[in-house]
Amino acid sequence: MGMEAQVMTPNSAMAYSTRELMIIASAREIRDGEAVFVGMRLPIAAFGVARLTYAPNAVGLFEVGLAREMPAADIAAMSKRLLAIMSHERHRLVERVDYVTSPGFLGGGDARAKLGLPGGPAAVITDRAILRPRGDDGELHLCSVHPGHSLDEVRRHTGWDLQIAQDCAETPPPTAEELSALRKVDSEGHWR
Repeated sequence: MGMEAQVMTPNSAMAYSTRELMIIASAREIRDGEAVFVGMRLPIAAFGVARLTYAPNAVGLFEVGLAREMPAADIAAMSKRLLAIMSHERHRLVERVDYVTSPGFLGGGDARAKLGLPGGPAAVITDRAILRPRGDDGELHLCSVHPGHSLDEVRRHTGWDLQIAQDCAETPPPTAEELSALRKVDSEGHWR
């Protein structure tokens, strides 16, 4: 992913990588007792951290294999809360996509409900920031900027006129407990 920078802030006792912050920010989103469809790579580490910290009773379902003639986005479409983890690049975060693999809020308003789809995206966690849907149309707004990054940088790497949430703040750095849990889950440092 090309995001190996080490970050050290005055409020953190330990250095951490951007990937570690992404994983921990994702783990913070998992609620105790939730049933979670867990994607590959960073989401597996995030689920492990969540189980060791915030959500010890969360249940994970890994690598769901669906067999059919046509591919479908069942998990993403039917999720009550969908989290995405990705690199924050202008060509990936575009105003309009050519092809929808995981439906978000579609045209906004009640478009998901009309199709019988519950919930929707809850957050997009990138290597620079956290975006969350806001308003009737569910447009992604900047809600936090990771330490070591700036508002201008995030906007430059976003393919639309990114709106800023009123409560936008700096992403809290990982705690010692969170980093310890992640380093236990990923003891060989493969994903972090």
